[in-house]
Amino acid sequence: MKILIITFLILFTSVRAFGQKDSGYTVLAISQGISMPAITTPVNWGHGFTYNNSAVARNYDGALLSVEYDQNENAKGYGAELGVGTGNVGLGIGYYKNDCDNCDGRVGAIAGFGMGRDSSFGIGYREEKTYSAGLLFGLGSSGQLGIAVDFRDNEDKNLKTYSYGIGYAYSSNSFKFAIDASKQEDGDSSTDNSLIMLTPGLMVDGGVVRLGISFDTYLNDKNETHEDKAWFGIGFGNNSKWNLNIYKDYSAEYSAALTFWF
Repeated sequence: MKILIITFLILFTSVRAFGQKDSGYTVLAISQGISMPAITTPVNWGHGFTYNNSAVARNYDGALLSVEYDQNENAKGYGAELGVGTGNVGLGIGYYKNDCDNCDGRVGAIAGFGMGRDSSFGIGYREEKTYSAGLLFGLGSSGQLGIAVDFRDNEDKNLKTYSYGIGYAYSSNSFKFAIDASKQEDGDSSTDNSLIMLTPGLMVDGGVVRLGISFDTYLNDKNETHEDKAWFGIGFGNNSKWNLNIYKDYSAEYSAALTFWF
């Protein structure tokens, strides 16, 4: 089943051979946010072994404010993000907190810089001691490449975790397609360091309404501890003024983000 879904998404992209110049990001999250990151919630939310590609901060043009809510079966979370930039240099800051006893809030920040006309570089930090870096190549064309790297220093467990990701995205005037892969390595003997998470994702843009579907599949899952699963998103609004995104099984079981541009 998962092979059929992946094959369909790739074929759908290839037969729509026409392309147009693209901004390098999406407003509705798809895949793992490595090759086509969502500019609406890049600091607090993510999907995969890496965070969203920090290079997306380069695309902040003016100011952007997002308020976020997510919910699992036994927990709720709240967050907010603010992004400011010139369209070539940008900075995003975020705060997120789970609504639970003895849970501390988490602060994060990303910064992005343009490197010529068709590439950008970004760095990020999230509490506690999680550092990230990302690159995007091919901006302004129909196809682009993304690379993301994360490092977490968990002093409480004396454990260092490294995450890597790479992906390719294709854009047309009515849809965006991305396929990202990531893996994670650490010194814990119980961790399967050969596990790779692969996620193709497709977003169809109808103007005021956008629909997205992504499918997580796991390669080299020797212990069969991960379940292949599709997740979904729907977005409403004017991309230059406001936008409401609602997700199923993205950052949590249910999540929503309301974004305003200034």
